[in-house]
Amino acid sequence: MKKKAANGTRPARGGEALREARAALACALRWAARLGMSEGVCNHFSLAVPGDGERYLINPHGIHWSLMRASDMLLVDGAGAVLEGEAALLEATAFHIHSRVHRARADARCVLHTHMPYATALTALEGGRLEPVSQNAMRFVGITAYDEDDGGYRGLALDAEEGDRMAKALTDKRVLFLANHGVIVVGPDLATRVRRPLLSRARGADPGDGGDDRRSAQARRRQPRARDFHADGQAAQPLRADAFRRAAPGARPRGAGLQALSREEP
Repeated sequence: MKKKAANGTRPARGGEALREARAALACALRWAARLGMSEGVCNHFSLAVPGDGERYLINPHGIHWSLMRASDMLLVDGAGAVLEGEAALLEATAFHIHSRVHRARADARCVLHTHMPYATALTALEGGRLEPVSQNAMRFVGITAYDEDDGGYRGLALDAEEGDRMAKALTDKRVLFLANHGVIVVGPDLATRVRRPLLSRARGADPGDGGDDRRSAQARRRQPRARDFHADGQAAQPLRADAFRRAAPGARPRGAGLQALSREEP
């Protein structure tokens, strides 16, 4: 899966369109970090290469989202070959989720996956739903799917089968709440998804200015990555029972949801 192309790194096709896509994806990742919608170096955004149905850009694992640059983006094909970028930084679950969703949905040119605390808390509740009780919530009516009909959470997405299961649960919708996991949002382009921040910002803290872009790639990758840090420098904490109670007082967690979410997950 994490192999380089047979003849090494191949020159990219796409020219200016590909360069613009790289820059747009890096900007989206940085903006998500500013809004508190990231888990430091984890979670993933992908964007299909313009005019190409077989390749997509995806962020590398191990670089804080607030420090992402256009040149950091990995160019990957549907078989998992890294055509441009460091092959070792293609995270396994990122490949198995994004490659299968892109393949199943031709209109899903952009695929965003995060573990935002409030949204993830909702996925861990039995019958958890985004209720259309406000003007902003109404935009999700009819475009949201819930992953629970076939048993829901099955652990890390470490094979194509789990990616296919998620793509099937998404059906023809734009948003998928993954049971005991997080959220996937898809769209025809990056701007359509990013200009509609999903649900709400996860934290109220000032995320800062995104750091010093002039650091070398080596220096940036020395940033702590054993466990994630939020953009404001505070260490991320696993979701605990009190997070679910605050999100929905009186609601009951799904089966083994609390135990599942206490594990480390990319």
